[in-house]
Amino acid sequence: MSTSGGGTVNAVLYVIVLACAVRAGAALLGGDMARLLRRPPVAAVALWLVVAIPSLLQFAFPGLLRALERDPDQIRQHGQWWRLFTSAVVQDGGVAGTVWNLVILAVVAVVAIRVWGSARGLIIFAVGVVGFNLATTYAWPTVGAGNSAATFVLAASVTGLAVAKARDRVTVLLAAVTAACAIVLLVLLDAHGSAMLGGLVIGVLVAAISPPGIVSAPAARTGRVAAR
Repeated sequence: MSTSGGGTVNAVLYVIVLACAVRAGAALLGGDMARLLRRPPVAAVALWLVVAIPSLLQFAFPGLLRALERDPDQIRQHGQWWRLFTSAVVQDGGVAGTVWNLVILAVVAVVAIRVWGSARGLIIFAVGVVGFNLATTYAWPTVGAGNSAATFVLAASVTGLAVAKARDRVTVLLAAVTAACAIVLLVLLDAHGSAMLGGLVIGVLVAAISPPGIVSAPAARTGRVAAR
């Protein structure tokens, strides 16, 4: 099972899943997504910086990647458990992979934090980091690094939440497309498919157990006008 992505087909499937998440977020927020993205929540900016700063520093200090990446042998045999967390703040895809991962995180973090709220959004990202790294340490051991899997967990969780809350044909279709893309990726032996399926499940479960209180952009504007 590969954790480093694949060719053109894989990239297209990634973009489709991300587009579904953004569309699902727009449906939940009921506002202009382009406008909402211009003022990112503090938690989304903080998450991006936590990932981006070490990811960029690694190009000046290559030892960072070796010290923080996921290494199943070091984790299992030498107790370097911190790699289950730190592998998400460095990148193994070179300049292009780093730019891609940071760009998609910037978009997904804003959408997800607005939809889930700061605490739930950050927890879901952290669960995505640890869960994926446990799978790639014990189920299919692979050395690697990057935030892409956790970002896909967070993105797909938004789509899962939209299905649980809206339950209309559009959100069901978005979830179905996301699941289909994930399954195709798994057939292509791309481990990111498991992250997407996991994100969908997490979104539905958290929505059932501890749903966020979402105020749509139009509703928020109406409330401000009424208050005047």
